[in-house]
Amino acid sequence: MAVFPLQQTHISCDLESNPYISTIGKCHIKVRDEMWGIELASSEQASAAKLLLQIYLTESESAEIDELHALNAIKQTPLGNVWNLKQLRVTSSAKIYYSIPLDFIIRSNTTGFNTSDTRLVTEPNEQFPRKSLNKKFDELTRSTMLMWPASHQICRPKIGRFLGILVPTINLVPINVLISDNNQPLSIKGLISANYITVHPFPKAKLIATEYPYHDSPYSPEHPELFWKLVFQQNIGLIVDLSYSFESALPYYPQKTNLTFGSMTVIYTKTDDDIHQYQLVNNEKQSCKRVQRLHINNWPSSVTYDLTLLDELVCKIAPKLIDRGVLIHCNSGIGKTGVVLNALNLFNYRSQVISPSVSIEKITDSSILNLRLQKSPKLVRTPLMRQNIIDLVKKWQNAFSSDV
Repeated sequence: MAVFPLQQTHISCDLESNPYISTIGKCHIKVRDEMWGIELASSEQASAAKLLLQIYLTESESAEIDELHALNAIKQTPLGNVWNLKQLRVTSSAKIYYSIPLDFIIRSNTTGFNTSDTRLVTEPNEQFPRKSLNKKFDELTRSTMLMWPASHQICRPKIGRFLGILVPTINLVPINVLISDNNQPLSIKGLISANYITVHPFPKAKLIATEYPYHDSPYSPEHPELFWKLVFQQNIGLIVDLSYSFESALPYYPQKTNLTFGSMTVIYTKTDDDIHQYQLVNNEKQSCKRVQRLHINNWPSSVTYDLTLLDELVCKIAPKLIDRGVLIHCNSGIGKTGVVLNALNLFNYRSQVISPSVSIEKITDSSILNLRLQKSPKLVRTPLMRQNIIDLVKKWQNAFSSDV
């Protein structure tokens, strides 16, 4: 499947230069007032083609399909190669032009690592095998595309700062909001980027992943109110805040007395052992609940976290998962949140020996793929974050050797 602006010279050139492309169907897509041509080929999975088209269409409300029969062809036709002649999307090591659409763009930063974040990674270059990390992370990105089910729809949240991060619709957390016409509550999914997450060691736990509720953005003035509504309605007992103060915006929580966001009032009560206590008041129902917030304020974005501290963090969260609900967020909800979610998903290996014949890297990648299906195709954004998870599992396994 080739994607390119509609210029005949480009079409003929690309088809000639790539022997894997065969013209078996055509359609036109209008994205952001730019017309794109689609050539369907048969070399990879159809579900990835459907995901790609969906991402492109979601990027613009004015997106149009001129030839709808091409969509039926996509459902039945495996994916070929995908690229935009103006903005080439390509992996660093394999040099294969496969489908990395807007939400999968991988940029190479100044450290030489592939990352989906333009900010610098501050880890020393020599600490990690650069080429190996790049290649394996590229393979993980490609696997995400190839394994994505055709029926697994993704969407753009209505409100939030990171609206470019698309999330699965199947496990979106609904929020009950009052409709002004009849003052009746209506349960709506997709208001904010919030998904239910299932982790293997705690299959019955209520675990939600979301993003920081910014309220200094023109796109998200209602975000904190919806965030606290969700916390109240889902009976969340612990908020795990992974945001770094120097990167975050206005706090969504009171630091001394109280804050009110629409119908929700948050009252600060006390702080015990780095856990902040609040009284959450729903002014619509005249009822209140207690909620805790654990703030990890020593973990900048795009930087690996100290393994001992990461271990301590997941050990604090794990017991809470069998109590009330737990909500985890960082800034975007897919970086550091992805690391912690995978650490929880692999938590059994803290007390369970992995067979020498089983690769820790494969176990980790399987976990990442599973959680990407639940939260975002972009969850665990960088090779360093993937390596951070691998190193944590290795630390757990090394403890068994030291006990002998």
